[in-house]
Amino acid sequence: MARAIQETRSEKFESKIPENWIMSRFDDVVYVTDYVANGSFASLKENVTYLVEPSYAILVRFTDYVKGWNGNYKYVDEHAYNFLSKSSVEHGDIVIANVGDPGKLFIVPKLGIPMTLGPNSVLVRPLDKSHLATNYLAYFFRSAWGKDLISQITTGTAQQKFNKTGLRSTYIPIAPPEQQKRIVAKIEELFSHIDAGIEALNKAKQLLKQYRQSVLKAAVTGELTKEWREQNKSKLEPASQLLERILQERRQKWEQQQLELFKAKGKMPKNDKWKEKYEMPSIEGCEVDAVDESWLKVNMGILKFYSIYGPRFSSDDYSDDGVVVLRTTDMDERGKVKIENAPKLDLSYSDYDKYRVEQGDLLITRTGSIGTLAIFQDDCRAIPGAYLLHYKFIQMSVKPGYIYLVFKSPEIQKTLTGSTQGIGRPNLNAPTLEAIPFNLPSLAEQEEVLNITNEKIEAMNRLENEIDSKIKMAEKNKQSILASAFSGKI
Repeated sequence: MARAIQETRSEKFESKIPENWIMSRFDDVVYVTDYVANGSFASLKENVTYLVEPSYAILVRFTDYVKGWNGNYKYVDEHAYNFLSKSSVEHGDIVIANVGDPGKLFIVPKLGIPMTLGPNSVLVRPLDKSHLATNYLAYFFRSAWGKDLISQITTGTAQQKFNKTGLRSTYIPIAPPEQQKRIVAKIEELFSHIDAGIEALNKAKQLLKQYRQSVLKAAVTGELTKEWREQNKSKLEPASQLLERILQERRQKWEQQQLELFKAKGKMPKNDKWKEKYEMPSIEGCEVDAVDESWLKVNMGILKFYSIYGPRFSSDDYSDDGVVVLRTTDMDERGKVKIENAPKLDLSYSDYDKYRVEQGDLLITRTGSIGTLAIFQDDCRAIPGAYLLHYKFIQMSVKPGYIYLVFKSPEIQKTLTGSTQGIGRPNLNAPTLEAIPFNLPSLAEQEEVLNITNEKIEAMNRLENEIDSKIKMAEKNKQSILASAFSGKI
């Protein structure tokens, strides 16, 4: 019995094409190949070595396209290039991602030396470019129709992917050659106007980003509240008193915690001997800052009441209900925690109590995306994930929001990324983080800094949202143009 030939079609789109267009099976009109077409993984490993120094041929990868073909390529020698003959690349070929972000594509530019295809992508080349134009084909796969076909052949949830066999099974619309030329010319004309607008919007976003950085810098160096500070100079607490109050509150917090532990054990102390076990934090480097006599040079080590590394759990431990486990991916660029997609764990009360995150706590990434941080403000049971550092502060002397501004400021962000350890995945440890010095004003000025900064940042956020909305609208307009193009209306 003959095996049925796979067909992947989009009838809702096919019904809209003009009568003089034809539907063609992809592998009847396009050459399709990929990296693994050259042999088994064992033979590829034996015959192909990626080189950093320039060699016979460039290994064409999506990362090169994303980085604007900046010359930081991977290479292969002549032997490897010949072994990879089934996926050699020509200028003008289309490369489509088939793993991670299926359907994303680019047209290969001239790079001056031989080229061969890297893994995790598929190379497509019209068999007869007088019958099927490369640009026409590339625009097709950027259209809703092309995206629908890719979606149909894509599998997987954690890592989406499709294979070249699935791509070969698709059916695409072929307009007459002269009409293809007109379609491509019209798309490029209309897109050029839209792209100019998008470029202007992206430049505006970049200016906003620069302004945001300047505001953060001014916030934590005293420049933002300079005038306010002069007006309220007589009311401000001296830095020496601020330090004394910080130390006093730390000790009070510790004593309160110890009494709760005694109570839980059912054995209260008979005298104050237990208080002698308190370890005084180092105040080395804590001094009046040059900004003003009311500003204190401090670090996280003296301001924290509690810090802990997030615990590690297997994804097999996750459940439908329970305690929310916060990850780096659950924190956005604006310092907010989004719990909607966070996994959950069924934890005992003692485990939850050990790691619980409360409103006002700071979460900061210690592995991978160093410098990502947020202040937890939600009303739910949550703990930090394995790649997070979790901090609680003495709250009578410190505003957590101010600490967030400090660690989002450009200088501290630079310090964080420069303080990481590890050859592969960068890591930030608690002692390094807690040793970073920064400026702390009086509690009253912290509040003023937050008021002014938040007002400015909220205005920037509104403007950035407007820009993002316009960019999305521009992309929708592009899709409308492509929809018209591949239904024969332009």
